[in-house]
Amino acid sequence: MTSSEYIIKHIAFWFGMLLIGSNSSIAIAAEASATVEIRATFIAPTCELSAPSSVMLKPMRRGDNTVNDPFDIQVNCTSPSNTSVYAELIGGQLNSGSTTVALMNMLDGSSPPSSNRVLFSLQDPKNGDITLNGDTGTVFCGGTNSRTCTLEPKTRVPSNAQLGLVSSVIRFNIRYEG
Repeated sequence: MTSSEYIIKHIAFWFGMLLIGSNSSIAIAAEASATVEIRATFIAPTCELSAPSSVMLKPMRRGDNTVNDPFDIQVNCTSPSNTSVYAELIGGQLNSGSTTVALMNMLDGSSPPSSNRVLFSLQDPKNGDITLNGDTGTVFCGGTNSRTCTLEPKTRVPSNAQLGLVSSVIRFNIRYEG
């Protein structure tokens, strides 16, 4: 065998090995993939929640602590479902260190210090203060059928409160129990 034949055979050998190696890496890549179909069934909620769109509080004076007129929320279920309700403050802010007391917003857009703002809370007359931080683990108005739950808004007006119109916005949500 001449040296040129030897070189050609040697090149052909390594070229063949290169092709085999690249095919095996393609095969390995193909073996590493998978297709998975994921299915889920979504069931329409069986309960609806209704509450008044607004609740007017009694007139307030500096230094007042007031239990305002109660209002009702309704849970209407088309079939028995173990549900409860939780509350979330979305207009206003929680008072520092509290999950149940909100600082009401001034409707004129001003932002007085916390110590000069009207405080607001909700109470379930049967079970006490309602948590307003949206924690789904702190619920009220539990049951399995349609029901009406009464809530009492409370306000506390500091003696140095800024005068004006105030507001808080609370969102009520249904929690389905397992």
